[in-house]
Amino acid sequence: MAQFDIIVVGGGVNSLVTAALMGKVGKNVLLLEAKEKVGGLATTTEFTPGFTCNMIHDIIKWIDPRVMTELDLVTNGLELNRPDVVRIALRNDGEKITFYQDPKQTAESIARHSEKDALAWGEFTAYIKKLTHFLEKLYALTPPRLPDVGLKEALAMRSILGPVAKHGSRGLVDLLRAVPMMMPELVDEWFENQLLRSAISTAGIHHLSFGPFAAATVYNLLHQHLYSDGVFHNAQCVKGGTGNLAKALKAAAESVHVEIQTNSKVRSIDLDNG
Repeated sequence: MAQFDIIVVGGGVNSLVTAALMGKVGKNVLLLEAKEKVGGLATTTEFTPGFTCNMIHDIIKWIDPRVMTELDLVTNGLELNRPDVVRIALRNDGEKITFYQDPKQTAESIARHSEKDALAWGEFTAYIKKLTHFLEKLYALTPPRLPDVGLKEALAMRSILGPVAKHGSRGLVDLLRAVPMMMPELVDEWFENQLLRSAISTAGIHHLSFGPFAAATVYNLLHQHLYSDGVFHNAQCVKGGTGNLAKALKAAAESVHVEIQTNSKVRSIDLDNG
């Protein structure tokens, strides 16, 4: 019987990343997927000869730059496109607000509904970008083993000092204040137009089953805008369909000798010696 250092159950995007990174550092890895192909929510399917569509997600908000680099996803076939128009918010009477890569164009669209909100748009996107800068550094840290935090662990977390140095202690206070907020509390502080307020609030419930009045939906808004460089409603499309993200990850995993078995459903997990 083959012996493996690590067995990854499931073949979604996160599982593929985990398997590939472990394989890259020399671990003997087996990945098991119950379906015919890997990908999970990142799946593109041919629903009739010659026609394909994304089954779940049409866009990708962001990919951790470390994953892009470590797994060399571009070389492995991943090509991302950034559309000029990232979102259109529609109203029942046909009015709309168009969100662009360029915040100035977005502000021009907002100005047709509220000059005051248009003037505030640039400051608002800069505020969101500032808060996500803190999260980007936090996400890159390995959590310390509590409560035994020594000098070594403290030094390992020094990267968080970068955002503090750039934005000051005020930036950290803004982050701690914003994270537990619900979306209406955030938009109350910035905007008056109802269509714009609604369009912003949808970013706080993206990928959630909560409504915008749920606590900490502002944290989810920040999470969705990591590595967006200030583009609100940031969106990237995978050329050829979202399934090509899974294909690139699969190629990266196989290049470091990860064994992938599809049609392999795990029925039980038996543990011995921890």
